Amino acid sequence: MKCQTKLWMAVDRLPQRRNYTIFPSTSREKFRDEPQKRSWTNNMNAVGYDLEKIKNNTPIQEIEFFAEISSTNDRLKTLLSQSSPPNLPILALAEVQTSGRGRGTNRWWTGRGALAMSLALDLHDSSLSRDDLPQLSPMIGLAISEIIEPLIPDDGYEVEIHLPNDVYVNGRKIAGILIESPTPRHAVIGIGLNVNNRTADVPPELRDRSIATLCEILGRELDLTEMVIELLNRLFREFNRWKK
Repeated sequence: MKCQTKLWMAVDRLPQRRNYTIFPSTSREKFRDEPQKRSWTNNMNAVGYDLEKIKNNTPIQEIEFFAEISSTNDRLKTLLSQSSPPNLPILALAEVQTSGRGRGTNRWWTGRGALAMSLALDLHDSSLSRDDLPQLSPMIGLAISEIIEPLIPDDGYEVEIHLPNDVYVNGRKIAGILIESPTPRHAVIGIGLNVNNRTADVPPELRDRSIATLCEILGRELDLTEMVIELLNRLFREFNRWKK
């Protein structure tokens, strides 16, 4: 009960300013917000990552990019286990993940064009504690929703936050979150967002799942660099005021 209360306290702290539906993990009660469009997303039309731009415009200290990797979360956990860990916060990006995963035994598909990223934090250098980590998923889900909601058409689409760690559009999964704590002072936050990948490329064993991608909703590809910068800066703003 204590964990559930903490989770709903986190949900209650979410700003009430968007056209979302929040689905609790144990009920279907809905919380709706009024839509508010933002213009910065309207010009996103490039593909790929500008790593230098990401580093210069976010609090990230180091970035690793992989054309293909098993899991960005696993990569950062390996780095954190070394005797000389990297400067934090560090970001890992991948074009393709071969063993991406969600909670439990769930598998996360990362096709080319998807945003697959993991962020490693030193909790001792932040306002967060290890006890806060289960409560971060709703906040991260909202941050993702705040980015994608202004992009999608006003009519016929609804962003849905499915607690504790998924974001859907019209009942189809578009983003997932996986938070891990490999050491008492470190957190690894994995985020998968279907941006420029195509459902036609979904592996046969996953085609029975309802998957959405932004480029197929919009009919155009988006700028992954701008998406990462906006998402990271939103997250760090929330991290900095989490205890306030």
